[in-house]
Amino acid sequence: MQPMQLSSEGSLESGSESDDVFFQDLPELNQDTVVNKPNYDFLEDEEFWQEVKKIASVPGWKSCSNTESYAHFGIARLVYEKIYGDLRLLPFGNQKRYVPFFEEYPEDTTPYEVYLTTELMKRLNEITRFTKQELNVPLTLTSLTLHSGEKHDRHCRHRSGTVMDIRPFPATRPMTWRDSVYDYQMNLRFTRFLLAHKDVTVVFFNDPRLHEDSVVKSIIQERQDAGNPVLFRQVAGHDNHYHIEFRLDSEVDLVTRYIKSQVDFR
Repeated sequence: MQPMQLSSEGSLESGSESDDVFFQDLPELNQDTVVNKPNYDFLEDEEFWQEVKKIASVPGWKSCSNTESYAHFGIARLVYEKIYGDLRLLPFGNQKRYVPFFEEYPEDTTPYEVYLTTELMKRLNEITRFTKQELNVPLTLTSLTLHSGEKHDRHCRHRSGTVMDIRPFPATRPMTWRDSVYDYQMNLRFTRFLLAHKDVTVVFFNDPRLHEDSVVKSIIQERQDAGNPVLFRQVAGHDNHYHIEFRLDSEVDLVTRYIKSQVDFR
């Protein structure tokens, strides 16, 4: 069986994810805060700073016109790899937990968005446990992150390894929220669960009924009041999949913000 073309459901319309920036506030950073920690020695390496400038350079595509989000996620991925090592390859073929990307490992996985951080792997386990136990349906992933952080020109917010796209439910085949097979009540339960998850920071999905649900609005307000906001938006190109972003590892986020304070990436 030929591998699925992952970009077919996860591809973005021009400019679709460049309208907003959503990042958590963190304490002020300074040189001493960061470079005195032993696992941050890479910050003293000139080659690392050259990598930062390269990965933060925004390409000409309109879908990547948001310089802050493009640079932020690219630098965060670079920092993650310096602290923790390479992103993980999604374990394929476990049909109890995922509808697989492939029936077997392809010879080369680098062209596909099938990489993620260890933390996202844990979050994915939590979500699949919910979909299995509460919804009794599979979770169908359509995009994670590429092997290279420099090649996300048309899928800009997927650079960090902490982002995933999934089909709406019942996820038995490609569908949009307008299709008859789409199960509104199932997606409502999932959306409420997702938005209440403390590590979810951004969700894009276009079913307008979900955005008007009183419980959904209450969850968003409660998180805002608690100082842990979540952004839930309708964004062009997201009729057929949820785009879900998770909080960056705290060390990665802290160092990423420090780096951004030192480099003019615009």
